[in-house]
Amino acid sequence: MKLFEKREELRNQIKSFWKSGITWTDKEKAVSEELNQIHKQIIEIELLDKDKPNERIGYSVCGWSEKHGYFRNKRFLADNLKDAKNEFDIAKKESDWGIPTIIVKHTWLRSNSPAMTDFEGDVDNLNFSDNQDLVEKHMCGNKHYRWNELLHFGDNFTY
Repeated sequence: MKLFEKREELRNQIKSFWKSGITWTDKEKAVSEELNQIHKQIIEIELLDKDKPNERIGYSVCGWSEKHGYFRNKRFLADNLKDAKNEFDIAKKESDWGIPTIIVKHTWLRSNSPAMTDFEGDVDNLNFSDNQDLVEKHMCGNKHYRWNELLHFGDNFTY
């Protein structure tokens, strides 16, 4: 069986474990470990393929969550900056939004992609990004916070 087909079969098995809500035993853990090994082999092959991108970039528009203490209210996730800026401009004009809002550039590296994620898929389906850069910020009518209080996450701006 080819590696890609085997990976998909193992992914489906793990999805069925999740759906059934079972407590994982050594059998389920072995499936997960096999998936991770096969995925590692596939990544090594893909990194040598010059036709495949080694990084993905996406943009999110996120609002400050007072309850959580970080930017988590995602309004929008896009593959390009133009669409993110359009959504950002809408947020700035909405009187009921009213929370500090940022545009974050996310970079995902193929070498770090998890076994359950297709790197070529939508940015919506990718997990935590490997790198985050602040593109733009706006208070969106908020009068309670200052940027130096909010932008204290080191390398990450959002969850």
